[in-house]
Amino acid sequence: LLASRQASYIQGEIADGTRHLWAKALVLGLGCMILTFLVYPGHSSTRRELKRALRRGQMYLVYQPVVELESGRCIGAEALMRWRQDDGSLVSPAVFIALAEQLQISHLVTERACQIIARELPSVLKTQSDFRIGINLAAQELATHQIVQRLRSLRTHLRLAPSQLVVELTESTLVDADRALPVINQLRANGIALAIDDFGTGYCSLSYLARYPFDILKIDRSFVSAAGTDAIIGPIAEHIVTLSKSMGVQALAEGIETAEQAEHFRRQGVTLAQGYHFAAPMPVAQLLHWLQGPAQMQARQQHTGPSAL
Repeated sequence: LLASRQASYIQGEIADGTRHLWAKALVLGLGCMILTFLVYPGHSSTRRELKRALRRGQMYLVYQPVVELESGRCIGAEALMRWRQDDGSLVSPAVFIALAEQLQISHLVTERACQIIARELPSVLKTQSDFRIGINLAAQELATHQIVQRLRSLRTHLRLAPSQLVVELTESTLVDADRALPVINQLRANGIALAIDDFGTGYCSLSYLARYPFDILKIDRSFVSAAGTDAIIGPIAEHIVTLSKSMGVQALAEGIETAEQAEHFRRQGVTLAQGYHFAAPMPVAQLLHWLQGPAQMQARQQHTGPSAL
């Protein structure tokens, strides 16, 4: 068909098509440029703001105690990052942790957490030498072995026994299993325990439990609150407890808010728990005061052996 056309006609058609393509490309390019100017500065500004908050000490840690259900003794705590701005307002962890992951600077938040733990935990260890500390990691931190060196240095600095330092991972961090497994194995080889957080709510399959050397399954608070009720998800917590026992992994019930819930899981054979029924997340000074209170002093006196992990 083209061969039957004159060359001048074909060249004209090509020229017209090219002009149309250039016009569309120009419009598309301008649109992308405007979008970049609108979005990128916001990300850049947020990145700078997060780094500034870390540098100026606006981010700090609070600690939520973890207790043995049988004795009520506090055996450790989960370290939780908070961000207080210059005006005194708090930024939700759900917001700034997600932003840190999106902007690829989660390692800076973890680095800050390790610095604070190295400074604050010795005072707690003087009160309770076997105190266990949990720290949360993002998925991107399992991509390199740098986190292994950082946590190994923290454990050495604090002179923690094996399993006194616990890394908490959500199920979403385990999506890239092949990349995460070597780092996880290195953490375990360095005496660092592993907990899977919010178990049952993410992407984890049962094959992950067989593949990853976890020490603790943390039952998500949504299942804890529904346990023993007529809710559809009511039996899930009990199934997780049964699963943990069959695998020789310790179960921890998150979000315990009532004495009835605590007793329910104690009867189920769950050994560890945390939640507002026991204590809210608190600064280290308040944690020390709480640990030295009558209830904890009595629980420690009744303790006859080291806590099993």
